[in-house]
Amino acid sequence: MSDPIDPSRLPRPVVPGLAAAREAAIARLQDAAAASDDDAFDLDMLDERLELAMKARTLDELAVLTRDLPAPAPALLPPVAASPLPTTALGPETPRLSAIFSSVTRRGRRLQPPTMHARAVFGSVVIDLREATFAPGVTTIHCRSVFGSIEIKVPPHVRVELGGAGVFGSFEASGHNDLAAASPDAPVLHVIGKAVFASVEVISRRQRDKSRALPHRA
Repeated sequence: MSDPIDPSRLPRPVVPGLAAAREAAIARLQDAAAASDDDAFDLDMLDERLELAMKARTLDELAVLTRDLPAPAPALLPPVAASPLPTTALGPETPRLSAIFSSVTRRGRRLQPPTMHARAVFGSVVIDLREATFAPGVTTIHCRSVFGSIEIKVPPHVRVELGGAGVFGSFEASGHNDLAAASPDAPVLHVIGKAVFASVEVISRRQRDKSRALPHRA
C-alpha cells in the first residue's frame, strides 16, 4: 500500500486564460489608482491588490480584486494616420511588452507597427526605436507603469507628442528633435498612458556611430 500524497506537493493545476486575465486585472488596478482623486482607492490598496494579483491561482481570485472598482472609462482613440500600412504588412496582432517584476528590452531593425502597448509593474521596459522604420503619419505607444520604468529611445527625425500623466511619478520627453522640427513630413510618435510612482521617458537621440567608437589603426 502506497503512502498518501502530501497535498502541498501536488502541482498547480493549469488554468487556461489565467495569464491574460492577470494582465487585464493589473491594468484595471493601475487605471483605478491613477483615476482616483480621493482615498477610496489609495496606493496602499493598489500595492496590496497587485501582490494578490501576482499570487492568484484561479480566475475567481482575480475577479475579486476588481469587482468593486468603477467601470473603466472608454479609451480615447489616437489620430488615424493619413496613409496607414495594410494589415497584411503589420500582422493581425498589436505588439504588447510586459515587464512584471522583470525587465524587457526591444531593439533592432524592424518595421514599427502603428500601435504598441508597453506595461511595467515593478519592472522596466526599454524600447529602442533608433533603427526602426516608421510608417508615414502617427505611431502610438500606450504606456502603463506602476513602480517601474518605461524608456523609449527615438531618432531625431521623429516628432514626439506626449499625452500621458504622472501620478507621483514622471511622464516626460528629453533630447533634441532637430531633424523632425525641420521636416513637415516627419513621422510622429504619440506616447500616451500613466505612470504611478513610476516613470515614462521618451529620449530623442541619434544612433551611436560604431565606426567612430572604434580606435583608428594605421
